Amino acid sequence: MKFVSALFTSALVCAASTAVAGGHNYGPYPAYYNEECGSCHVPYPAQLMTQVGWETQINGLKNHFGTDASVDVPASQTILSYLVNNAAWKSKYAPTDPAARVSKTNWFVKEHGTMPPKDKGFSNCTQCHAQAAQGEYNEHKLTLPTGWRRVH
Repeated sequence: MKFVSALFTSALVCAASTAVAGGHNYGPYPAYYNEECGSCHVPYPAQLMTQVGWETQINGLKNHFGTDASVDVPASQTILSYLVNNAAWKSKYAPTDPAARVSKTNWFVKEHGTMPPKDKGFSNCTQCHAQAAQGEYNEHKLTLPTGWRRVH
């Protein structure tokens, strides 16, 4: 009976840790990633795009959505290594446009639609996910703009 009880307790602990992981908590991020990428925008979770998408992003930092976001080669290699090692592998996270925007993956469009809230943009995650900068995207803590509806 003690074995069954220990096994049950172990299963509960595993289920609880899976629930926390399933709660969309991707942080904390490495300091170097926060410092470089988080200095201009929320550091996006590496798990929200595939390796190909992150390679496109890092290799295109000279013209990063109209801005020169270049970093030195060692920093670029370190950031790319982090992103690639933690990248998604499912096709729903693959970029669907040449710029490799997270907001254009099939998963993102399914969750958020194609039109951001009025006078808002999809690149500012903290407008709805208050703890996004720390990697916390819990759906139970969302603050949606008044009247916003997903448009597909």
